[in-house]
Amino acid sequence: MAYPFMKSFNIESACRPNEHYMLPIFDRCPKINEMIDGKKYFLIHSPRQSGKTTVLKNLTNQINKDGKYYAVWCPLSRLTKISDDADAMNGVVSAIRTGLKTSSIPILKQKYSEYQYVSTLSEREKVDEFLYRLTTELDKETILFFDEMDTLTGSPLYLFLSILKDFFDSRTSDPIMYPRSIALVGTKDIREALDKIIPENELTGRPSPFNISPFSLTLPNFNIDEVEKLYAQHTQACDQIFERNAIERAWHWSEGQPWLVNALANEVIANQLNNDFSQNITGENIDKAAYTLISSKLSHIQSLKNRFAEKRISKVLFALFGGTKDLSEAVTSDDIQIVVDLGLVKMVQDNISGESAFHVSNPIYQSVIVKALTSPLQNAIPDEIVKPYINSTSIDMKGLIASFQTYWQQNSGMFTSSDFINKTINLSVRNAWKSLGIIRDNIMSKEFIKAFKKNFINATNESLAHLVFFSFIQKLVNGGVDSVTREYALGNSRADICIIYNKRIYPIELKIKGVSTYKHSIEQLHGYMDKCGADEGWLLIIDKDLDKPWTDKIRNAVEPYKGKTIHVFYC
Repeated sequence: MAYPFMKSFNIESACRPNEHYMLPIFDRCPKINEMIDGKKYFLIHSPRQSGKTTVLKNLTNQINKDGKYYAVWCPLSRLTKISDDADAMNGVVSAIRTGLKTSSIPILKQKYSEYQYVSTLSEREKVDEFLYRLTTELDKETILFFDEMDTLTGSPLYLFLSILKDFFDSRTSDPIMYPRSIALVGTKDIREALDKIIPENELTGRPSPFNISPFSLTLPNFNIDEVEKLYAQHTQACDQIFERNAIERAWHWSEGQPWLVNALANEVIANQLNNDFSQNITGENIDKAAYTLISSKLSHIQSLKNRFAEKRISKVLFALFGGTKDLSEAVTSDDIQIVVDLGLVKMVQDNISGESAFHVSNPIYQSVIVKALTSPLQNAIPDEIVKPYINSTSIDMKGLIASFQTYWQQNSGMFTSSDFINKTINLSVRNAWKSLGIIRDNIMSKEFIKAFKKNFINATNESLAHLVFFSFIQKLVNGGVDSVTREYALGNSRADICIIYNKRIYPIELKIKGVSTYKHSIEQLHGYMDKCGADEGWLLIIDKDLDKPWTDKIRNAVEPYKGKTIHVFYC
């Protein structure tokens, strides 16, 4: 059986009002079917806005439609910050009742109205008694999907999982007793929290309530073929064609992140074309939609921007964009896990070196983050420095990077001065957040500025030049550049930038001198040029040796390599 994966875009239109387009979940994550058929209790985790709730609702509906089992979607969102066991377990029962109440199956709706709380029962007994009655009185086995499991923490989480362990051990098939299969769904793998909540006397000895499942599944992003299939459903419904380049650009900007795939299509169809289905959707439409999303105040983008002000998140972002070599000195694994859970970064393997490093998850997130982090620096860079190197047809990249070398030589000390940090950043951070549409009270502004200063100073110890150069590039974007793709590798002091202007491609790579060999840097840039489809590239190598004279630091070279031309700049 094929279960729908998630909605793509929802358009109120003449062709098909309120249409939701879906992809089969079991084609993409067949393990879920195996878990249900195998009577498993299992975990599903995936970053925010990756379609988990939509998956669960449609899985529930499809299972009930197929008729083999009863399925109930149980939203736990109201349990946030509840630390009392009794209140939390009452909330769990309420979540199950919500699923029964909203079900399309009459007998499940009936069970919602029949159940009454028994006040004399303990918190454990309330959950146990409710599910025992529910499962034994139904004529089919039951599957429960507990959504937003992250809301349960500490003692309530421990108690709830202990109850599930008892269910798992007590299941029988005749009569049906307790749920056949249960999925716990959230942004994190619950097993990562075990050490923090398991009492010491249960770390060894008797079985832990958390060994009910060795399985933790992740909902993957779309690949480009799945983006094409998803958009094809709109074409079939409305006769509106997504040109091949539009599909490629949508995948490029989103890298298959479900919310972004949805938002790009919706921005083009609903806002750019005003639901005029007679017009084909082109790559240019998608690019324009991407730039709109980057500057938008849509809830998902806005919520990400709001999180940048948090100290633990900003620490990782500065490490990422500042070229930190030893992450253990700058951020903790828990800090990194936060940005992974948000979907901001992911682990990527380098095609040439085979090494793995964290990268920002997609170009839209990259641009949103860079715009936020470099806004204070952009205010310190005069527009006149960048303007001479961009005209109506091309970018003088050699001149631009040479201008950066001179600017960096003359002004690098300014960026670490107390006057710049205490005055310029204070003003520019407030202006930046205001321009990004982030409204914060004075206390939050002060907290963010304090965190920004500390992390900014830490970044100078690694590679402030990275951040200043990114500000140069952002000035180009403000001047009308068509597209900028930024790929930053967390912890290996490397950044790849691909600028597209008037259909010409400018690949640039930034490296910290001494982190890798010159030959390896050339090989990496050559591979990136192949990826971008360019025969000419630019390598900027930043020397952190403060004692070396600038006359020895600043030099240029041209390196022919495997049929391509690489311009090398030292700074």
